[in-house]
Amino acid sequence: MTLESPTNEHITQDILFILDESGSMSSMGKEPVDAVNRFIQDQKAAMGDDGAKFSLWKFNSNVVKVIDDIPLKDVGEFSDFVPKDMTALYDAIGHAIDNKKKKTCYDNVICIILTDGLENSSSEFSGQNIRDMIKNMEDNHNWKFVYLGANQDAFLVGGSIGVGRCAQYNCRAGEMIGIARQVSDSVTSYRVNSANIGRKADLSLPEQSQRSSSPKCARQMSSSPN
Repeated sequence: MTLESPTNEHITQDILFILDESGSMSSMGKEPVDAVNRFIQDQKAAMGDDGAKFSLWKFNSNVVKVIDDIPLKDVGEFSDFVPKDMTALYDAIGHAIDNKKKKTCYDNVICIILTDGLENSSSEFSGQNIRDMIKNMEDNHNWKFVYLGANQDAFLVGGSIGVGRCAQYNCRAGEMIGIARQVSDSVTSYRVNSANIGRKADLSLPEQSQRSSSPKCARQMSSSPN
């Protein structure tokens, strides 16, 4: 879906990253941290000081706000990552959206969700709550959501909460970093286009990720733009 605007206003896109820190993520070693840091580095280099804000949340059974809406240019290296416990996915998304809505400006946001597990421990938000929140932010505030999942059907899980841009990544070493770089490239293109043509811009995941990897691996990679 492309959001249209009667004018070609120049738009700066903020970034909200929500990262799974549940126990199963320990099998991926340093890749989650490296993937997030590479994404941050790429985005800092992409647009210079365009005024974009960056937020980072992580979650297991609890939800933690790591970086709270600071200028992207000032974001340092992320390192505090200790996988444990369960997966409060809905609570993480709900709290991250609610927190952003408290800011002076909360339009024009790219929200990336990276996880390797299914919701199993949220107590404050339901799946329906999250679907309603995502629809409201997309329809009324020009948010774009991306769901990156492993060890699951990312299209089914992402679609169940109303996310149309979904990708699955392979279980082999380096695949999480690889899909994060592909998504980073797409985010860069979208930010550039938003700066040039405003709400006429749209965020699409890369064409090559539509090709599935080996069927012997449960964590395949593919994409479906909204």
